[in-house]
Amino acid sequence: MKNYLKYIISFMIVTIISCNKVDDKVNENQIKNRTFLFYGNSEIEPFYIDFKDSTYYFIDNEGNKPKEMPWKFVDYDNSNFILFNNNVFGIKKDSIEKYFLKNISTNEQSFKILEQKPKWKKSILYGEWIDEKYNSIEMEYIPIPPPTLNTENNKKIWPPKFIIKKDTIYYEFLNFRSKSKYIISNSNNFILLKLETVISFNNNHFLWEIYEVNDSLLKIKSKKYDEYNTSGDYFEEEVIELRKNGR
Repeated sequence: MKNYLKYIISFMIVTIISCNKVDDKVNENQIKNRTFLFYGNSEIEPFYIDFKDSTYYFIDNEGNKPKEMPWKFVDYDNSNFILFNNNVFGIKKDSIEKYFLKNISTNEQSFKILEQKPKWKKSILYGEWIDEKYNSIEMEYIPIPPPTLNTENNKKIWPPKFIIKKDTIYYEFLNFRSKSKYIISNSNNFILLKLETVISFNNNHFLWEIYEVNDSLLKIKSKKYDEYNTSGDYFEEEVIELRKNGR
């Protein structure tokens, strides 16, 4: 009986160890068309990389516009590598959900990367969203100068609203209209766009980071850039709360 119990315990220990063991081999499909947070480097602020088939978008927290650059996965001599432009990083699994990157080119940079999995479906973004900041303000008490751009459509829209469709975002404010094609990250929480606003016709939203979204509320941090700002302060951040029209 004792020997039997000893066998059962030994079998359970081996099973637990084998289940928790992480295979550090990585394949291209574990990286491609996914979004990762890069962190763990004391010299660089955490940033995101959104991988497409052969290019990636670099999304940082410094106010820079996302950059699209090429990448390539290489499996050589039972080792895995990712090529970012001229930099070569070795990659292996660090845990079930995390990976470890080491810069082979300089042997100085290393990162842990964590996959950012989608928390909602992209389709939940579709529809008309009213800017909550102006929702309780009457049109005649607009806190900012009204747009002076003449358009063929003289219908005045109030309060301001964003209309999100499958691949385009529209903005409507009084008689002002603008639109932008957009790209959404694989994690569904970053939207890359170039959307003009009425504050300044050179002031464009270039990145939305979604903090919260449900059937009635969309909360985003918008990053804007004005390349013609004479004060030298080109970059702005703004938290915007939008309410689904009719909710």
